[in-house]
Amino acid sequence: MSTRQAAFFDNQLWTIDQLAKFLDVPAATIRDWVYKRLIPFVKAGRHVRFKPSDIHRWLEKHLRTRCSPATIENAKSVLRADLLPTFGDMKHTAVHAHHIDAFLENLNGRLSNIGINRRLQLIRTIYNYHIRRRVISYNPADAVALLKIDPKPIRFWTLEEARHLLEHAKKKYKGTDKEAIYLLYLIGLNTGMRLGEMVALKWSSVDFQNHLITVCRTCCAASRRVFETTKGKRIRHVPMNDVLCNALKEAYVQRRNSEWILLTPHGCMLHKDNLYHSYWLVDIKHSGVSKIRIHDMRHTFASHFMMNGGELYKLQAILGHANIRTTQQYTHLSKAFLRENSNIVSFEAEGNLIKGICEEYRKCSE
Repeated sequence: MSTRQAAFFDNQLWTIDQLAKFLDVPAATIRDWVYKRLIPFVKAGRHVRFKPSDIHRWLEKHLRTRCSPATIENAKSVLRADLLPTFGDMKHTAVHAHHIDAFLENLNGRLSNIGINRRLQLIRTIYNYHIRRRVISYNPADAVALLKIDPKPIRFWTLEEARHLLEHAKKKYKGTDKEAIYLLYLIGLNTGMRLGEMVALKWSSVDFQNHLITVCRTCCAASRRVFETTKGKRIRHVPMNDVLCNALKEAYVQRRNSEWILLTPHGCMLHKDNLYHSYWLVDIKHSGVSKIRIHDMRHTFASHFMMNGGELYKLQAILGHANIRTTQQYTHLSKAFLRENSNIVSFEAEGNLIKGICEEYRKCSE
């Protein structure tokens, strides 16, 4: 018996309808993929069947290599809620720019411009994938422009607010089985690391001698899995100041038997949702600081780094941004900082001349 014949009698094989239900796509789409040999399948006479193991490998290879589990779940949610009800019964070659325009117009008012743009970008991604596979040659979404997004001010704490939170957390958690919460706040405010990077931090990544933290892995909030890479797909080294270095040295004495730095009292990794509702919101309320997100600790670090004379390109390296434009959004300055420096340049009118220009003219004349 051949391999294909043996596979045919395997009761784990899926039909086209079963695979369509699993992938949450129309059966006609599966048939189109089979015809164009875009998906692995086996033949049994005139019937087409699919091995679950082959399908899972195909998904990992073609759909999930560049996306985090959270991104995949969000994309599947958008497909089910918006894209499939609108375009599910249409052939991909029958969708044109005016169809996409009408689809986005229906979303206007129900979703923000950011949400609408995400759906347009997902449509582009789907068509670009088929273009790379030589299935089609034209992407109708390229003719549709993204909506304008008004920039929102980045929120961050003042120096006093950061100190108030750390003082509250130190008194509340220091020396208890929940000391990891205090350490997380301390690391976030003093390094600008992302939450997933902090949760996945190991003692082996901390270089006490050189005051450096090697950021080389991240924890996905959706799957709760640790990936041996970061969001930017690169390893970076983040400097530790004396405050953070001394705090981690003290914690290492008590936690050296644990591989991970930040663990719950039950020995589990911190989870974003539990951390936000059970600790973050409570600590913000009790410490009396303004309400911001956990990620805004990263903004707080970056803002004060720049306001204290830090260089933009050094900040880019610390934060792990691939594009300097991403780092530039952190170069905003607080109102207090701007007010303190308002008199650095000061011109005063004297007669018909400006004082600054007049003084400069006298110096040149002398």
